[in-house]
Parts: sequence; C-alpha cells; structure tokens
Amino acid sequence: MYTWDDVRAQITAGNFEVVAAMLTMPGEIDRRTIAAELPGYIRDGTGGTVHWTERTRQIQALLVAGAACIPGAAAVANWLCRADLDRLDINAQATAHARLIAQVVADRPAPWRAEVARRISRRLRVADQASWGSETHWRLADVLARGAGEGLPEDDAYLVGWVRWTRPYPGLNEEPYLDVLVPRLFEVEAVGRVLGGGPGDDPWIDMLLRLAGTGRVKRELLLDGCVRRFLRGGRIQDLRWYAALYRALEPSLTEVSARTRDLSRLLPAAPSQIAALALDELRRVDDAGELDDAAFAEAAEALLFRPERKLVRATFSWIDRTARKRDRVDATLAALTVAFGQESIDLRERAANIAAKHAAKAGEAAHDDVRRAAAGLPKEARDRIAETFGTVTVTAVTTPPARPAPPPPPRELPPPIASVAELTEEMAVHLRGDLTWADGERVLAGLVQFAHREPDETRAAMRRLVPDVAPWLPFEHDRFGDHPTTWLGAALCSLVPPTDSRPYPASPPDAGDRGPAPTAVLRTRLREIVGAVGRLPVLLSTPTCSTGHISPEVLVERLERLEAAGLRPGPFDLDQALLRLPRDLPDDIVLRAQRLTSPEGRWTAAWLADRGMPDPAVICTAVSLPRTVYSWRGSEQQDVVRVLPTVLAADSDGVVPDPDGVAGRLLDLPHGGEWTRLEPATYAPSCFSWWPSLLPSHREILAAHLLVPLADRTEARDGQGAVLLALAEADGPVGPAMATALALGLTSRRTEERSASVDAFLTFCARGQLPAVGEAIAALDRQLKLKPGDRRPDRCGPRRRASRRPPCDHLCAPGAALPSGGTSPGRSGRPHRPRHRGGGDRCPVHDPRRARRARRADRIQPAGPRGRPPPPRLDVIPPSRTMNG
Repeated sequence: MYTWDDVRAQITAGNFEVVAAMLTMPGEIDRRTIAAELPGYIRDGTGGTVHWTERTRQIQALLVAGAACIPGAAAVANWLCRADLDRLDINAQATAHARLIAQVVADRPAPWRAEVARRISRRLRVADQASWGSETHWRLADVLARGAGEGLPEDDAYLVGWVRWTRPYPGLNEEPYLDVLVPRLFEVEAVGRVLGGGPGDDPWIDMLLRLAGTGRVKRELLLDGCVRRFLRGGRIQDLRWYAALYRALEPSLTEVSARTRDLSRLLPAAPSQIAALALDELRRVDDAGELDDAAFAEAAEALLFRPERKLVRATFSWIDRTARKRDRVDATLAALTVAFGQESIDLRERAANIAAKHAAKAGEAAHDDVRRAAAGLPKEARDRIAETFGTVTVTAVTTPPARPAPPPPPRELPPPIASVAELTEEMAVHLRGDLTWADGERVLAGLVQFAHREPDETRAAMRRLVPDVAPWLPFEHDRFGDHPTTWLGAALCSLVPPTDSRPYPASPPDAGDRGPAPTAVLRTRLREIVGAVGRLPVLLSTPTCSTGHISPEVLVERLERLEAAGLRPGPFDLDQALLRLPRDLPDDIVLRAQRLTSPEGRWTAAWLADRGMPDPAVICTAVSLPRTVYSWRGSEQQDVVRVLPTVLAADSDGVVPDPDGVAGRLLDLPHGGEWTRLEPATYAPSCFSWWPSLLPSHREILAAHLLVPLADRTEARDGQGAVLLALAEADGPVGPAMATALALGLTSRRTEERSASVDAFLTFCARGQLPAVGEAIAALDRQLKLKPGDRRPDRCGPRRRASRRPPCDHLCAPGAALPSGGTSPGRSGRPHRPRHRGGGDRCPVHDPRRARRARRADRIQPAGPRGRPPPPRLDVIPPSRTMNG
C-alpha cells in the first residue's frame, strides 16, 4: 500500500504520470490522507527551488493528486484553479493534462464531474480567453463536461474559449453540440474580437458557409444573427467578423427586403463600416423600387447627421440621384437640412448646391424649411440658397470668448508599503505585468526598507514568492534588461540567491549602461539600489509627488536618519534625490540642512542654498545624419534629416553637477558635443514612462532626449503621448525642445497618442506655460519637408484635401499656437473651427503666406556650403516658465 511519503516523492520528482497511476489503483491508498497533506506541501515549499520546467511537472503532479483525492466537487474545482498552481507553460500540453485529470476522476459519478466542469467554467474570464490567456482551465472544463455527457457549460467565457481553442475544420463538422453553440456566436460580446475578421480567407466563415450549404446550419440563423449582433452595437473590432460573414453569405434581394427595418436602425449610431454596409443594402432595395418614402427619409436623415465624410458623401450621391427619379424631392430637401448642420464647410456647401439643384420641384413647405435651416450656412452657400429659395434671415449670435480650463491638481501617490505581506503582494502583481515608474519606485523603496528592518521575514517571503511568480529568476544570467520588470527581478534576486547561475554583481558595470542617457542613468541607479537591499534602511530618491518631486523636508529627514545610523547613501541615489527637489525651496528647510554633518549632508546643504541646478539652454537644429535601416533584405545605411537638440550647460558660481552623475550624463547631449550618428533602435519604449521622473524640475532637458525617438515613432503605440503629458505636469522652463516634441506628438498617427498629446497641450495652456508649438511645426514643415497629415493644402484643392489620408485634424485643437494664428488658409480666409476627434474638417498647418515669407528670408541668408543657404535652426528660446516669457 502506498503511503504519503511515496506520493510526495513522486510529486517532488515531477512524475505526474506515476502519481496518476498510483492514485487510480483501487484500494491501494487512503485518498483522504493524501488530500489532507497536499496544502501543507505547497505551504512549506517542499518542492524547493528548481528549474521552471521541473516546477511545471511538480505542479501537474499536484493537480493530479488533488483531483484524485479531494472528495467534494467544489473543493476539487477550487484546487484545480488555485492561483499558485496556474502555470502558462502547461498550455502546450493542455489537452493531455485535461485528459489525465479526467482519467483520475473517471470513477466519480457523471453529475459530480459535470458540477466540477461548471464550477471551473464559472472561474474563467472572458478577457483571458479573448487574449490568448490560459487554455488549461478551459480545456479542463471542456473535457470534464463532455465526458460527463450532461451538456456544456453556459458561461460566456466558456464559449469564447471554444472559439479560441477549436479548429473550425474539421472541429465544427464533428461538433455534437453545434446546434447549441452556433446561435451563441451571435450573443457573446467577445466572440467577434476573437474571430477577427481581417483580410483574407477566414476558416470559420468558410466552414459556416459549407454547413449552411449542406443544411446542417440554417442560413436564416446566420443572417439574423449577424443583423442582431449589429443592432447590439459595439466597437468595430467586435463587429468586423460579422460583417465579413454577412457579405460572404451574399443575401438575396428578398432576404435584404425582409430586414429593411433592422438595417435602417443601424444607420444613426453603428460604426462607420457597419453603417456603410447597411447603406449599400438599402440602396439595393431602393434600386429595386421596394423602399418606401418613410424608410428613405429615416435613412437619409440618420446618415446625414453622422460625422463621417465618406458616409455623408455617399448619401449625397444616393439622394441626389433618386430625388426626381422616385418623386421625393421634398423628402430629399428635408434630409439635406440636416446636413446644413455639419461641421465640415465642404459638406455644407455641397448640401446647399444639391438643395438648389432641386428647388424648382419642391413644394412651398419645403422652401420654408430650407430657408430656416440655411441661416447657419457659410455666406457663399447661404447666398446660393437665397437665389433659389428666397431671402434667408440671419440672426446675429454673440459667443462669449472661451476660457481655458484650470490646470488639473497633482495626483496623489499611493502610501508607502506598510508590511512584508503587502510587499509580497505588490511584487507578485508587478513581476507578471507592466511596471509604471511610480509603482516601481514604491516597490523598490519597500524592498529596501523591509530587507533592512525585517531581513529574515522579508527573505523568507521572497523565497516563497519566486518559485510560483517568477521561477525563471534564479536561472537568468542577464537579469537587467530593457524592461523595467527585469529591474524589479534583479532587486529581488539580491534576497533570493541563484542556484545554478553566477551571483548578480553589486557594483554597477559600465558595460550594462548602454542606450540613451536617461535609460542608462535609470539602469545605473537601479543597479546601485540592488546593492543597497539589506544594507540601507531607506532610499533618498523615492518621490513623494506624482510628478516625481521629493518634498525637501522629507529628503532632509531621510539624510538625518542615515547620519544617525552611521550610513552613507549611494552617489546616484543622492544625485537623483537632489534633482527631484522642487524649484521653490522653503528657507527653514535650507537652514535645517545646514546642520547636517556628513559629506552628503554638506553637499545637500550647498545644493539647497544655491536653489538647485541652474537651467541650461537648449537649441534645436536640423541635422543630416547616417542611420542603419533594417528590412527583409537586410540592413543598409541611409542619411536622414532630423531636428536634434544640443544642451548648453549654464555658467554658475554655485554647485557644479558631477559629470559622471545623473545630471552630468543627462546634460551631455549630444554625447561628446556633436551628433555623429542616429540609432533610434537603441531606445527601448518600455522605459519612456520613467524618463519624466528623472528631472521633474528641468523638463526641457528630458524633452531634448525625447526628440530622437519621437520622430521615428509617429505610427507606434509606445506611450509617447503620456510622456508628453507627464512633462506638461512637471516643472521648469520650456523651450524649442519641448515645442518640437509636442509638435511631433500632435502629428502621431495613433488616436490614443494624439489624444494624450492634445491633453498635454491643454495642460500647458491651463498653466500658462505653452511653448512655441506653432514655430516648431513651421520649422519641421520647412526644414524636414514634414507634411502634417501627408499633404500641402496650398498645392491641392479642397476636394483632394478632404479625400487624402491620414487626417491632420489633431493639429487643429491648438489653433492659437499655429503659425497662421488660428486661421485656416481656405478660399475665404474663414476662421477654422477646431475639431480634434473623429472626422470633420481637415485643418492644414501650413500657411502659404507664411511659407512665402520664409522662402524670401531663406534667399537672403548668407550662403552655406556649396552656395546653399544654411538650414535655419529653431532659435534659442529663452527658458521661461510663462507662456509669454
């Protein structure tokens, strides 16, 4: 008879197949005894620190043992879904693992197994199944439910997992529960996101069409399901697959006519691609003469109220072509009055032209409606309406000037970590996910504090944490990568000694500080923190404000605490702490710092007395540099033109930053005093969010460092807009580097980055610190041939401007900062009406009159090399903390 010691030995060895064989032998073992011992085995960490592959096998053995020995269905489901036994590496063998679990519980009753499957299914999350999460738990629920034969779980997450992990061919053809599962494809929100509906052949659509052709699935079920899913709404990412399925079904005119009412209900608010699909179908019905006047009026008015220019133009063509042909001129004019309220001037003018074209066939009531609605049209369009419909009465409206919103208050940081248990929880969360700079600083400060205050308890907690949360850490040779999560892991390894890899060096080697200066500074400082774990009771540089600033009083208290303990802080820790001080320093704190006696205390007192580091000057110049360009053919060298910064250190009789310290490295831009090469690939975007916290009182320097990666990331989602917003919330002078960085952020192709850049712009406006963004855009347009939105409005007509993509309407919100003073150079010099989200007018940032003046100025400049005028630079804007400084 097997004992617990025999089973425990096999679990520790990772022999899960042997464990399954031992526990399925009838009458050979007391299962209740095994079940009682399993939680203690996990709690005591008996498995030890082993390689992650061995740990995975141990976990599989534990899951098998628990499923075989624990008596209750609820307890077994809880055991199989334990967070500390959830390993992503089991995904590769999820089916085999689930079948092994089903094998060891095969002797249990079918209702018991069905209950376990239902309880596991309830624990699944739709978000995990929709984003390539863990397959293990879904596969367990699926195999157990099918083996029990009492139906499948009805949870949404189970269905999403079925779509995610099932191959449509031959899976759908052989699916015994097809009649239950297919209707639910149109009911669960996340199914469309999982299926995608991208370009090319879709295996799910192809298989559903085959099943519909053979009669296994009803065609009406698929068509009605698509339309119902459209009516439920959602983002286009969730609906694109259903649109592709609807088109692939190629509904006949009879099938479309039966769904006319539902298609009309899609037009007001559905995503533009779905509304375009509904419009195409309604036009088919109308061309066949089966669309009544009420349905036409409802559809036309709904479409002309939408902001998408493409839909509105398509509707114009439709109603213009059918107004006289279907004898519905009055209905057409009623719909056109809705378009008179469009924000796009071009669309309003076209609506007025179509209305004037049909005026002769309209009734008197329609004439009155058009005259009333035309009061808000531009003058040229209003005059056109007046010529054909009669006098248009205009009521003058005085709009009070808009006032900028007040700046948002600074956000509060979470309180410091208060216990070892909280530290362990925070470590577990951030080792598996993204790590913001505020969370990273907080966790590192807590680790240093408790490793010194409660070393034994902290070390024991981290030892228990590593095998389950980060089992790879003891086996990594290079733990200090580009992602901030690796920095947290490196600090954790200072408490958890490695097993078969060399120890992590406490001294910061220069070879690891590659890449741009801000990232190199971060790495060097965090290497120093790794060496401080267990040695110092507190870090000096942990911020106390969401902008990255440190309270002067808190910094002096930390220095007093270190002096009382006879300890000295690290040099980078001290440098970073001083650079995080605010610009306004209380006199009483300056006097209190004079009483510090350590070398670091005396340096801090001198720094406070001189009111910190003086502000350097930053100039920006267009430079042509070589860079390496990578493609599928390999790599090649190309010359590119970029607006690049140069930081000029200010002369000062006070404290001088250490050239090898934090400030010295950040002020050395470009390195060596001259730009020689451009390598933006070395800029790790995962570190960008940490940059603003390095110099929260000197943001112009960090803006200068951002210029190199920003120019190459206008199509990326790297959080550059959030970095610009953090700089806007920081302190210090702003100049050409900040203006150019903000201009590049406003030209981003990604909506979320552009939106965050607009928020940064508005924050600058609210604080009265707006840099010269208009001058920066003009310089980029002139020197780098940058066409915001890829077009020059003075070289193409309004129709062509409206049709070319991508849009530059995101540059229109800050109208007062543009070179043209907020006026769009249209045909009448009309003031531009900003619209920075969605469709609408596309405002050019290039003013032809300003461009002509610039070209004349270029011609009279002194000749540069080879007789060409030298490239003008963005003038040195004197550092100022006000908008008009």
